[in-house]
Parts: sequence; C-alpha cells; structure tokens
Amino acid sequence: VPPGDFGLMFQNRLIVAYKRNKIAVSDILDYRTFDLTLNNFTINTGLNDTLVGVLPWVQDQFLVFMQKSIYLCYVETSNFTVGSAPGANSTITVLTTEIGCSARRSIVTAGEFVFFLSNKGVNMLTPQLDLKLVGSTKTLSNPIDNWMRRVNLKDRKSTRLNSSHTDISRMPSS
Repeated sequence: VPPGDFGLMFQNRLIVAYKRNKIAVSDILDYRTFDLTLNNFTINTGLNDTLVGVLPWVQDQFLVFMQKSIYLCYVETSNFTVGSAPGANSTITVLTTEIGCSARRSIVTAGEFVFFLSNKGVNMLTPQLDLKLVGSTKTLSNPIDNWMRRVNLKDRKSTRLNSSHTDISRMPSS
C-alpha cells in the first residue's frame, strides 16, 4: 500500500491519495496489492492544486476534491480480473475549476446534495436529472460572509460539517 494521507474503499478496491495530486487504485478484491505503473490516476496535471478529499458518488463514480477544483472519477469495473488495472474506459472529468474544498472533514452528503467548505464559505453541489453535478460559485454562507471571513480554515479540528446539523457555529475565529 503506498503511503497516503487518506483512502476510500470503493467497488472492492482501495483508493489511496498519495503525493500532491495522485490517486492509487488497488487490485480488485486485494486491497494490499498496488501496481503504481498501471493503477493510478494523476489529477489536474501541471496545475498547482492539492488533493483534499474523496467522496463516493453514484454507480462506479467518486468525487475528488482539490483545493481549487473538483473532479468526477469513473473506475470501470465491468472488465475486471484479479491483478488487472482499472479498465480502459476509466475517466476523470472536471466538474469545476472555480471552487475547491479547504477541509477534508467538511465534505458531506445530505440527501442528493454534496456540501463542503471552500475558501469562500459553505458550498453545495447539486445533481441534475442525468446525475451530473453542478456547482454554484455563489456560496450558501453568503448572508453571513462577514462572520465566515473570521473563521480559521487552517484549524483542521474546527472545520467539520455534519449531515444532520452544522457545527460551524463552534468554530474558533482567528
């Protein structure tokens, strides 16, 4: 297993974020075996962006949150054999390069919506009829923007949103 900051068990594979913008995918049904030559994705090549978190989405897709952008990854699972790389049809699609996520533990789902904390405030991704996600550049926390600017986003323990309620009121301000 490559040394990573965080991971996700997804479709009988372990997905591990390692380095600044790379995701490694384990072999099917063997979470301890990684082939970093074939079983990895490089997200946002060439741009100064860092992986923040991942979230399972629908079918064989998961969301990748970077500091300045958000991506949708599809890992093909129809053509799989033990010891094989992700399918040739696996893809990475850009959802937005206008907003990103500033805290891994702030990424939550509530029903069909995905909420997360960006450098601008609390944002939401909304699925359309075809289950494609659309993000608005206008933050949900716009009415309390003066207060949100005082929140210390670098304090990892304080930047957590919960799907049943929001504990943003307990965040220390700088």
